[in-house]
Amino acid sequence: LWLSLLAVWPEAPHVVTHVAGSGALQAWVTLKQGQPQAATVDLNWPMVAWQTDAQGPVHRLSALKGVVRADWGERLAVSFDRLSLLTETGLPWRSDWLRLERIRSADGLQATDELQAKGVDLSTLEPLARQFALPLAIQEAMQRWDVAGRVDELNAQWHWDWLQPQAPPVWRGSYRAAGQISRVAWVDHGTEQVPPGPGWRGLNVNFSLHQDGGQAQLQMERGELNLFGVLDEPRVVVDQLEGAVAWAMDEKGIQASIKSLSLATPDWHGDIQGQWRTLPGATGVQRFPGGLELK
Repeated sequence: LWLSLLAVWPEAPHVVTHVAGSGALQAWVTLKQGQPQAATVDLNWPMVAWQTDAQGPVHRLSALKGVVRADWGERLAVSFDRLSLLTETGLPWRSDWLRLERIRSADGLQATDELQAKGVDLSTLEPLARQFALPLAIQEAMQRWDVAGRVDELNAQWHWDWLQPQAPPVWRGSYRAAGQISRVAWVDHGTEQVPPGPGWRGLNVNFSLHQDGGQAQLQMERGELNLFGVLDEPRVVVDQLEGAVAWAMDEKGIQASIKSLSLATPDWHGDIQGQWRTLPGATGVQRFPGGLELK
């Protein structure tokens, strides 16, 4: 199948979306009382190209595979099964399972958003954002923070209550999430105005959290910690790390506790317990770096 689509948006006449591709495609549509309620598309395309602006660059993929399903009946949802892509430069990305869903109450005053993910590769997000010319703010954020690893499993949910739906809207929200991420890297390079911050490479995390706090089990082998702003020599090579942390947040600030953290480096081995809290009485960025007690 060869497909070419052209869309012009009335609200933004200068934006022209042009998508073209060739490959195999299968599609199914679910009907309820004669009305379409869902659609499933199975893609196997060795070539895809698109242009989001008539004056902008043409982006290309050498492969796009996966199953995409959209539901818009009683609930609004989109899912991606075994989705993978390969850029012209040979940069791959893969996700075993992704699903986004929104459920709204009949009166429209409550909504629940849910995200499910399995087997999502994080390592190539920054070069993909740069190659596909995503908004500058996203590119700058990804240049500041190196993010890598794999989302083995993630379940996250946000719940919204609109207390005043009319403009200006007033709402109250809550969230919770749980998951497992392996070989995580999070390195803060800072900016011209902001110095580098702490980070790590090679961390395995099993966590659960909500708007008031959370907890996480940590494990690392042959990784590293980057303790910028904490140690004069910020890079610490880690042979092994294992332990648990917990944190809580309220109107008084943020407090975190380290529970029996075992740490081994080429030069040192020990068990650490401690607490960290933001500066009492301070607000915003003035709360940091806070106070740390270790033993």
